[in-house]
Amino acid sequence: MRLAAAVLVAIALPAAASTPASYAALDKRSAAACVTAAGLKRSKIGPAVRFSDTLLIDARVVTGTWPQKHMKGASATMLCLYNRKTGVVEVQEAAR
Repeated sequence: MRLAAAVLVAIALPAAASTPASYAALDKRSAAACVTAAGLKRSKIGPAVRFSDTLLIDARVVTGTWPQKHMKGASATMLCLYNRKTGVVEVQEAAR
């Protein structure tokens, strides 16, 4: 009886925790998506801030320079939200 209960509990738990390799692949996808969506020149991206699996969002800061000629290479900071499930990205200029 105890063995059956232990098996049921094991089945109910998640199969395995995410691996370092899966997090590295996720970071690579979110970084590429955020840099593309930001559209800045000479982009640099900060580390991911992972929100819970309830939200499935990673937040990242992208810095660089505006590509528009009239901006004359002014620096820009963008906040990027990346949905881990869908890959959808939203980017907004971060206020200073």
